[in-house]
Amino acid sequence: MPLMDFFAAMFGFFLFVAWFWVLITVLSDIFRHREMSGGTKAVWVLFVIVIPWLGILIYILVNGAGMADRRLRT
Repeated sequence: MPLMDFFAAMFGFFLFVAWFWVLITVLSDIFRHREMSGGTKAVWVLFVIVIPWLGILIYILVNGAGMADRRLRT
């Protein structure tokens, strides 16, 4: 069973790194978004920090279409 514990720990670590990567990507996209006002950016950042999983999911659903365009523009 120790081998399964090792694999479970590695999987958990992978999920943490993947979540952190998505968090950094979403936060950088929030600040890259030129059409969004400063107050709206502050609300999105607060939402992503306070309720991370739900905030990131909702941000990607609402603004996900333009994320690649904004990344290519900069």
